[in-house]
Amino acid sequence: MNDNIWTKRFAEHPELIGESNIKYLQRLSKIYNTKVSNVRSKYHYHVRIKKQHTKNVYFEKLPKSSATDKHIVEIEGKKVLCLYDVHVPYHDIKALHCALNEGLKRKCDTIFLGGDCVDAYELSRFEKDKRKRSWKDEIQLTKQFFSFLRYKFPSAKIYYLYGNHDLRYQAYIRKNASALDGIEAFDFKNLFDFERFDIIEIDPLAHAKYKGLSLVHGHEWGGSVFSPVNVARGLYMRAKASAMCGHSHQTSEHTERDINGKMTTCWSVGCLSEIRPDYSKFAKYNHGFAIIESKGSDKYHVTNYRIENGNIL
Repeated sequence: MNDNIWTKRFAEHPELIGESNIKYLQRLSKIYNTKVSNVRSKYHYHVRIKKQHTKNVYFEKLPKSSATDKHIVEIEGKKVLCLYDVHVPYHDIKALHCALNEGLKRKCDTIFLGGDCVDAYELSRFEKDKRKRSWKDEIQLTKQFFSFLRYKFPSAKIYYLYGNHDLRYQAYIRKNASALDGIEAFDFKNLFDFERFDIIEIDPLAHAKYKGLSLVHGHEWGGSVFSPVNVARGLYMRAKASAMCGHSHQTSEHTERDINGKMTTCWSVGCLSEIRPDYSKFAKYNHGFAIIESKGSDKYHVTNYRIENGNIL
């Protein structure tokens, strides 16, 4: 080694004065478990320098986060027709006509599809009857439903919120055809021609609201969160704010005041599909829909309808 390196080494470590070059190399060879001849090589020089400089290196920044910002979708319109749980192809035609006709009568300018417009029976993880309709059939029939909806309400805004049955498609793709996941042509909205029918998609991670009223499908907290007696009360216990849901296929309402006198109301809306399905022949389901009407900048009025045999009760 040249004199400059020796001078620098002794200046930094005066206790090594008198150590010969070979002693120095032998000491390093023991430290790095290698031959003396290799200590002189550039490789071991860089390994030695790297170890010296990375031994106590600390990062100055936090690691990059994969968390995403959840955004709120504000539902627009003066009168919003809320349709939950249509479950094409198991929709009830009389109940649907009743709901749509009332929406036309009340001059609704917005339609909120609150989840489970499709049933996705063939994509279910549960045991399936092969005699039931295929996923291909469901796609075509759901498109026909969207077309009819647009025919009846040509200028209305139509919002689509995903329910647990709608999300079966995404889960199926990720489990059985992951190579297609993320390809735009296979997105749910493109599969069902949302652009053609001018339907506004609400991202599954987004929060839909109408003037402070949260609009959810109802599956977001899991399958057994709602009260067996009053679904709306179960929603209130989770949301702690005014909210509306479907999912349970039952009409209910629950109101409470807090210690300061503020009133909070939650609603669950009936379904527009068969009320005695094969998987639950004694289900407590009922047909229904809701209309939310604007009453000023931050106020609204909810009418929660029940339907029996195609007629509003």
